[in-house]
Amino acid sequence: MPSAIPSDEIAGAMDYVAYLPANLLKAHNNELVIKLSSHHNLIGFEQLIQRIIISDYASPQNIVLRNYLPSFIPLGILLIGLVYTLPLVLTGTVSQYNLLLPLLTTVVMAQLVTELLRGLIAYNYPVHEFRVLSIFALGSLSGVCLLVYLAHAFLNKGRKRLVLSALCLTLAAVYQSNSIEQSTIFAIQISAFICLVLAVYATFYKRQSALAHAVALFIFSMLIAFMPGKFLDVYFYYFVSLLLLYFLVQHAIAYRNEKVQRLSEQSRADRLQRALDDYSEARQPTKIMLNHSGKVEWFSADQICFCKGARDYVEVNIADAQSILHSESLSTMEEKLPALFLRVHRSYLVNTHYVQSLEKSTSGGGILTLTTGAEIPVSRRIMPKVRKVLI
Repeated sequence: MPSAIPSDEIAGAMDYVAYLPANLLKAHNNELVIKLSSHHNLIGFEQLIQRIIISDYASPQNIVLRNYLPSFIPLGILLIGLVYTLPLVLTGTVSQYNLLLPLLTTVVMAQLVTELLRGLIAYNYPVHEFRVLSIFALGSLSGVCLLVYLAHAFLNKGRKRLVLSALCLTLAAVYQSNSIEQSTIFAIQISAFICLVLAVYATFYKRQSALAHAVALFIFSMLIAFMPGKFLDVYFYYFVSLLLLYFLVQHAIAYRNEKVQRLSEQSRADRLQRALDDYSEARQPTKIMLNHSGKVEWFSADQICFCKGARDYVEVNIADAQSILHSESLSTMEEKLPALFLRVHRSYLVNTHYVQSLEKSTSGGGILTLTTGAEIPVSRRIMPKVRKVLI
């Protein structure tokens, strides 16, 4: 309710609808008188009246929300991106990941939710000042995050100087702006332009994916320049969503390549370890104590072809076709034997030096044929590991 006295004013809704009875309208000219007061307009960034519409009676929130409905699409994309990237950051799955990408996603999501707030909640007009101020702060932060992210991707040094220079330019532009919306556009536009220059610079030096970044940022800058009125409402969120989607694809490729590289390095390390174990075993074979038939004997590990579990006993097969029933479990024997012994089945340990061939069976498992002529079953579950070690 407007009033000339601040204490008597009651702040009204930001989007207000007044029903105009038909009997008040004349056939020709009509005069509309509006009394306003804004004593609660503390910050004073926005005009008192942005738009007056005379049309069919409807809820203002429905009108505003209908305009914002397409914005839920980029909101969903941003949410998916955050769900994907945050666990990778927290677990440190990929070394190239840092907090910049999920931070940028979170900031843009917060900005978009704040933008949608007008269509979701019928708030009083003083709240609107804080809403647009929040959009300005989040827009500025998203621009800085984008700049830091690309500086981290394309620059090896001078990142801090670049970011500080961008902040100084942004502050100067914001100081000269006439409205909070223009300040928000300047804050994003300056960061985007510097990012464009950085991407072009990286393209000149043939940095990976720099050209794609340069093209995307050029389109982004053109949208800001030629459609500033619709930029914050629509294009900014769609662009950032697509850009983050591109980042996610790049990181997914990097994650896959790094995973393949790690597996390859692990495979080389395993092969090297086996070679070292074989060399060590050849120079000084491991002695294994076997107790059977009331006596204790020591055998060199390289004499043992395979071990077969038999409940609490192990049937140890020696190269000279001798079979010894040893009073220990197969698991205990596995701990004592060197790394050249491979568990191929729940009941079998095989000395890989005696393996002659591996044949896959129809059940998904396999058969190992040893140089002694013995055939050892390979379980389906362990078959991939056995192939990886032997091939």
